[in-house]
Amino acid sequence: MAKTDSADDRINATRVKLEQTTSNLVNKLELLQDQLQQTVGKVRRSLDLRYQASQHPLPLFGGCVVLGFLIGMRGARRALADTTDRYARKATPSKPSKWRGVQDSVSGELAALKGIALGAIVKTVLGMVREALLSSPRARYRAGHNGKSEVYDDRRL
Repeated sequence: MAKTDSADDRINATRVKLEQTTSNLVNKLELLQDQLQQTVGKVRRSLDLRYQASQHPLPLFGGCVVLGFLIGMRGARRALADTTDRYARKATPSKPSKWRGVQDSVSGELAALKGIALGAIVKTVLGMVREALLSSPRARYRAGHNGKSEVYDDRRL
Protein backbone atom coordinates (compact mmCIF):
# COMPACT_ATOMS: atom_id res chain seq x y z
CA MET A 1 0.00 0.00 0.00
CA ALA A 2 2.92 2.30 0.53
CA LYS A 3 3.78 2.09 -3.12
CA THR A 4 0.28 3.07 -4.24
CA ASP A 5 0.17 5.98 -1.78
CA SER A 6 3.47 7.36 -3.05
CA ALA A 7 2.31 6.88 -6.67
CA ASP A 8 -0.94 8.70 -5.86
CA ASP A 9 1.05 11.49 -4.21
CA ARG A 10 3.25 11.82 -7.30
CA ILE A 11 0.21 11.85 -9.58
CA ASN A 12 -1.47 14.51 -7.43
CA ALA A 13 1.73 16.58 -7.35
CA THR A 14 1.98 16.29 -11.13
CA ARG A 15 -1.67 17.35 -11.47
CA VAL A 16 -1.05 20.37 -9.25
CA LYS A 17 2.03 21.35 -11.30
CA LEU A 18 0.05 20.87 -14.51
CA GLU A 19 -2.79 23.08 -13.22
CA GLN A 20 -0.30 25.75 -12.12
CA THR A 21 1.44 25.62 -15.48
CA THR A 22 -1.91 25.84 -17.27
CA SER A 23 -3.02 28.83 -15.18
CA ASN A 24 0.36 30.52 -15.75
CA LEU A 25 0.04 29.98 -19.51
CA VAL A 26 -3.52 31.35 -19.52
CA ASN A 27 -2.36 34.45 -17.60
CA LYS A 28 0.55 34.98 -19.97
CA LEU A 29 -1.71 34.56 -23.01
CA GLU A 30 -4.18 37.10 -21.62
CA LEU A 31 -1.33 39.53 -20.97
CA LEU A 32 0.01 38.96 -24.47
CA GLN A 33 -3.47 39.51 -25.95
CA ASP A 34 -3.83 42.82 -24.05
CA GLN A 35 -0.40 43.98 -25.26
CA LEU A 36 -1.29 43.01 -28.82
CA GLN A 37 -4.56 44.97 -28.67
CA GLN A 38 -2.72 48.01 -27.30
CA THR A 39 -0.12 47.76 -30.07
CA VAL A 40 -2.79 47.46 -32.75
CA GLY A 41 -4.56 50.50 -31.28
CA LYS A 42 -1.33 52.52 -31.36
CA VAL A 43 -0.63 51.51 -34.97
CA ARG A 44 -4.17 52.42 -36.04
CA ARG A 45 -3.91 55.78 -34.34
CA SER A 46 -0.50 56.48 -35.88
CA LEU A 47 -1.90 55.76 -39.36
CA ASP A 48 -5.08 57.82 -38.83
CA LEU A 49 -4.48 60.92 -40.98
CA ARG A 50 -7.16 63.06 -39.33
CA TYR A 51 -5.86 62.33 -35.84
CA GLN A 52 -2.24 62.95 -36.80
CA ALA A 53 -3.19 66.17 -38.61
CA SER A 54 -5.08 67.42 -35.55
CA GLN A 55 -2.22 66.51 -33.20
CA HIS A 56 0.67 67.71 -35.40
CA PRO A 57 -0.57 70.32 -37.91
CA LEU A 58 2.68 72.29 -38.28
CA PRO A 59 4.94 69.32 -39.12
CA LEU A 60 2.34 68.12 -41.64
CA PHE A 61 2.22 71.57 -43.24
CA GLY A 62 6.02 71.76 -43.26
CA GLY A 63 6.20 68.33 -44.89
CA CYS A 64 3.80 69.48 -47.60
CA VAL A 65 5.90 72.59 -48.23
CA VAL A 66 9.10 70.53 -48.46
CA LEU A 67 7.42 68.04 -50.78
CA GLY A 68 6.17 70.86 -53.00
CA PHE A 69 9.64 72.40 -53.04
CA LEU A 70 11.23 69.08 -54.04
CA ILE A 71 8.67 68.54 -56.81
CA GLY A 72 9.28 72.10 -58.03
CA MET A 73 13.03 71.63 -57.99
CA ARG A 74 12.68 68.42 -59.97
CA GLY A 75 10.67 70.28 -62.60
CA ALA A 76 13.19 73.15 -62.60
CA ARG A 77 16.06 70.70 -63.12
CA ARG A 78 14.23 69.12 -66.03
CA ALA A 79 13.49 72.51 -67.57
CA LEU A 80 17.13 73.52 -67.15
CA ALA A 81 18.28 70.25 -68.75
CA ASP A 82 15.82 70.76 -71.63
CA THR A 83 17.07 74.31 -72.16
CA THR A 84 20.69 73.17 -72.03
CA ASP A 85 19.97 70.41 -74.54
CA ARG A 86 18.17 72.84 -76.83
CA TYR A 87 21.10 75.29 -76.82
CA ALA A 88 23.58 72.45 -77.30
CA ARG A 89 21.62 71.25 -80.33
CA LYS A 90 21.57 74.75 -81.77
CA ALA A 91 25.31 75.14 -81.20
CA THR A 92 26.21 71.92 -83.00
CA PRO A 93 25.57 71.98 -86.70
CA SER A 94 23.33 69.15 -87.76
CA LYS A 95 21.19 68.32 -90.71
CA PRO A 96 18.07 70.47 -90.49
CA SER A 97 14.88 68.54 -90.01
CA LYS A 98 11.38 69.50 -91.06
CA TRP A 99 10.06 68.90 -87.56
CA ARG A 100 12.85 70.67 -85.64
CA GLY A 101 11.09 74.05 -85.82
CA VAL A 102 7.78 72.51 -84.77
CA GLN A 103 9.38 70.75 -81.82
CA ASP A 104 11.11 73.93 -80.68
CA SER A 105 7.93 75.99 -80.98
CA VAL A 106 5.76 73.45 -79.13
CA SER A 107 8.24 72.64 -76.34
CA GLY A 108 7.50 75.90 -74.50
CA GLU A 109 3.75 75.26 -74.59
CA LEU A 110 4.24 71.71 -73.36
CA ALA A 111 6.39 72.95 -70.48
CA ALA A 112 3.66 75.49 -69.60
CA LEU A 113 1.01 72.74 -69.67
CA LYS A 114 3.15 70.59 -67.38
CA GLY A 115 3.45 73.50 -64.95
CA ILE A 116 -0.30 74.10 -65.01
CA ALA A 117 -1.00 70.41 -64.37
CA LEU A 118 1.48 70.29 -61.50
CA GLY A 119 -0.04 73.45 -60.00
CA ALA A 120 -3.53 71.94 -60.22
CA ILE A 121 -2.37 68.76 -58.50
CA VAL A 122 -0.65 70.66 -55.69
CA LYS A 123 -3.68 72.93 -55.22
CA THR A 124 -6.00 69.91 -55.05
CA VAL A 125 -3.81 68.14 -52.49
CA LEU A 126 -3.52 71.27 -50.35
CA GLY A 127 -7.30 71.73 -50.51
CA MET A 128 -7.81 68.16 -49.36
CA VAL A 129 -5.36 68.63 -46.49
CA ARG A 130 -6.98 71.93 -45.52
CA GLU A 131 -10.43 70.34 -45.52
CA ALA A 132 -9.17 67.40 -43.46
CA LEU A 133 -7.59 69.75 -40.93
CA LEU A 134 -10.27 72.40 -40.63
CA SER A 135 -13.56 70.56 -40.95
CA SER A 136 -14.84 68.16 -38.35
CA PRO A 137 -16.92 65.15 -39.43
CA ARG A 138 -19.95 66.47 -37.55
CA ALA A 139 -19.83 69.86 -39.28
CA ARG A 140 -20.52 68.26 -42.65
CA TYR A 141 -24.10 67.40 -41.78
CA ARG A 142 -27.01 69.60 -40.87
CA ALA A 143 -28.79 69.36 -37.57
CA GLY A 144 -31.47 66.69 -37.73
CA HIS A 145 -29.49 64.58 -40.15
CA ASN A 146 -31.73 61.89 -41.62
CA GLY A 147 -29.08 59.69 -43.23
CA LYS A 148 -28.90 61.50 -46.57
CA SER A 149 -26.09 63.82 -47.45
CA GLU A 150 -26.81 67.52 -47.66
CA VAL A 151 -25.39 67.56 -51.19
CA TYR A 152 -28.14 65.20 -52.30
CA ASP A 153 -30.80 67.23 -50.48
CA ASP A 154 -29.56 70.49 -52.04
CA ARG A 155 -29.77 69.03 -55.55
CA ARG A 156 -33.32 67.90 -54.97
CA LEU A 157 -34.57 71.38 -54.08
